[in-house]
Amino acid sequence: RLLDRLMNGEPAPDQPEVVPHRGIVLRKSTQHFAITEPGLLKAAAFMAEHFARDIGLEDVARHAGLSLRAMHYAFKRELQRSPGQHLLRIRMDHAKEMLAKGDEKIGAIALACGFLTPRNFHRAFIKELGLPPGAYRASLAVVSSRP
Repeated sequence: RLLDRLMNGEPAPDQPEVVPHRGIVLRKSTQHFAITEPGLLKAAAFMAEHFARDIGLEDVARHAGLSLRAMHYAFKRELQRSPGQHLLRIRMDHAKEMLAKGDEKIGAIALACGFLTPRNFHRAFIKELGLPPGAYRASLAVVSSRP
């Protein structure tokens, strides 16, 4: 609406207009990284495919043919985060997408995204975003109901 008004010659507002985002939609084309090390690529792909399961970093390293230490260094070097942070990011991105798309119970979303308990999910969500999953969902509903 603002762009339309500006294009029709109206002056710009004195204060910036903040528009909250509606979340990020994950697409297959955006799920790839510029990873040069084959073992790291295997590890990241394994995490992306199996994030909903109770997988440990040992499982990821074994699948990728790396030691835990080598995998950790590779993640830090190429992605600037630890393997645990990477797995958590995958899980959180899927959780945010599920919260945005429907009204599935938060406990079910937690389990579907690989968190062992809803309490663990709740803590991780607050640590990552600064608000609980229910408040995040409610904030998206407010944004989508605005004209």
